[in-house]
Amino acid sequence: MSSDDIFRPAGLLERYHMTRQYLRLDSCVVVAGQFIGSSDERLTTDAVYAALVHAIHAHAALSVRIMNEAGPAPAFCRMPAIDLERVVRFLDTDAGDMNMIAEGEFMNPIDPSKDLPLWRLTVTNDNVVVFAWHHTTGDGQNASCSRQDFRAVKAPAELKLTAPLEELTDLSISFMTFVHALWGLIIPPSLRLRSVWTGNKTLTTVPATRKTNARFISISAVSVSRLLSSARAHDTTLTAVLYILGVSALSKLISKQPGNERFKRISTFVAVSFRSLVKVPITAMCELVSAYHTEEPFLTGFSWEKAAAYSKRLHKAVPKTRETIGLIKLLNGDYEGFFKSKLGKKRGVSMELSNLGLFKTDAWRIGGAYFAQDDGVVGGTLKMNMVGSPNGEVNISVTWGDGTVDDAFAEAFVKDLGIAVEELSNKS
Repeated sequence: MSSDDIFRPAGLLERYHMTRQYLRLDSCVVVAGQFIGSSDERLTTDAVYAALVHAIHAHAALSVRIMNEAGPAPAFCRMPAIDLERVVRFLDTDAGDMNMIAEGEFMNPIDPSKDLPLWRLTVTNDNVVVFAWHHTTGDGQNASCSRQDFRAVKAPAELKLTAPLEELTDLSISFMTFVHALWGLIIPPSLRLRSVWTGNKTLTTVPATRKTNARFISISAVSVSRLLSSARAHDTTLTAVLYILGVSALSKLISKQPGNERFKRISTFVAVSFRSLVKVPITAMCELVSAYHTEEPFLTGFSWEKAAAYSKRLHKAVPKTRETIGLIKLLNGDYEGFFKSKLGKKRGVSMELSNLGLFKTDAWRIGGAYFAQDDGVVGGTLKMNMVGSPNGEVNISVTWGDGTVDDAFAEAFVKDLGIAVEELSNKS
């Protein structure tokens, strides 16, 4: 392959996700939305293909493959042509159960070894568009590429991939961050996190086939409106509200389980975006995220004071979370060893939360939007992914890998979280 075919070498965070995927620890990111036209028309093959052609002309990441994925210097290379019939499916059936749709996508990892782009699209009979992509090509904001209005958009004359995060902002780590990371390497998680509940240990080996479970909680537009109004009145955000509700629901469940008396805390990751910090628009297909990591003592219930305090902590922590990505440099290129060292060990995170924000288009109404992520082998025990629709509703996916936690426990968490959200809404 000539140098002309190479976009650029993979960045720190991109290599992190490449390795996680080729080790079969992850599969894809999934966003889905039901598109409703002015006269309830069906999305036709011509309309979808036309939109994709223009999207490919606008987003370089839609036409890339990975070269030397498992080598010391992986890079993104340009595909000379894309056969849309191999990456787009039109189903004669309605979407039906979104849980099964998300789980089906997770069971079918994006495979960079094939002569295909790092994404795929499924269109159901009732206009639900399911967009799945390899995490290395971008974060959850990549959903903007599936928000096309299915009409022509102007394509730029030249295409380049967005620069990796380390070229857009300073990822230097402080001395204290370095010491904390060193402490984490020296002290095994079984000792360091002995009072932190993180579900079952990770698998010792990765099975040839594995399942990541998905359940969705739908919050009605009326309930969302009440929650947002109360959140603004208490100087907090919906992200912080769902975070406190999630920590509280999880704390109560853990405390009810026999043999859990030693656990007193929950370890959490909340995704943060750097797009505004590095001035990259939401429409760009790229990976510009980190996470705010903290440990929370068990909570017995929700309070607006706790939600407001967490919102302030999260907002203040965003710039410093660049150091989380900067720590990847300490791996010295041994991404594979890093992930393999996590197998058969205590997990580091109990609960993860990502908020995609509002999913919208200009020409079509959205009847419902959904967002889910995998990383079910060595990632956090339970993952909450939320996205809002223009119709006012919010859908939250809760995902967990087989063996990560007992299914009955996870199902109880989904149920209790849904009840907690509804009860808080009724009080707002």
